[in-house]
Amino acid sequence: LSRARDAGVESAEMIAAEPALAGRILRRMGVVRRSSGVPGVPPKLEAPGRDTPAGRLAAAIRAALQGGDPVVVTGCGTSEHGAMAFAAIIVDAAERAGLRGTGQPGAILARQAFEASLAPQRGGLIIGISHEGGTSATLAALSAAAARHARIAAVTVSRAAPIGALSPLILETAEIDRSWCHTIGYLSPILVGVAVGAAL
Repeated sequence: LSRARDAGVESAEMIAAEPALAGRILRRMGVVRRSSGVPGVPPKLEAPGRDTPAGRLAAAIRAALQGGDPVVVTGCGTSEHGAMAFAAIIVDAAERAGLRGTGQPGAILARQAFEASLAPQRGGLIIGISHEGGTSATLAALSAAAARHARIAAVTVSRAAPIGALSPLILETAEIDRSWCHTIGYLSPILVGVAVGAAL
């Protein structure tokens, strides 16, 4: 009972931390918060530039789509759900940006990591979502796609994690989840997706 109560407290703390976390992760991705200079008027958020983490991943997504290559977002467990949300955000942003190739079936899709490792894509871009960066199925999916000439990117807590050795294009969220509910682990890639979508 004591352990369950402690887990509940940790989950409540993680949920309460989400608004501030959102601001920190968006800033890490290159979103700029500009004051309106007018009392009572909220600040304006500016999209990430090309030399920001989100801007670099957005450029890789654009290049894949314009070359007619697939963009796959993959993960396992909670991170698979994060991958699904990330892919949906990118589809919407790419369509709004009018990117050529976006409307093709399968141009941008989410795949479960184990399945992606068994039937890897050929070429294009694969984005691994792994909160702690060590999920074996996700690492296998990225490695299998790389063996078929796909470019790799990843969203994870730290480039020091095993996933960081697979690619220079690592977007670090920098904050680890302590909640059984995986609140931070799920929210983090969604926020990164929002930043990347804004940079498209």
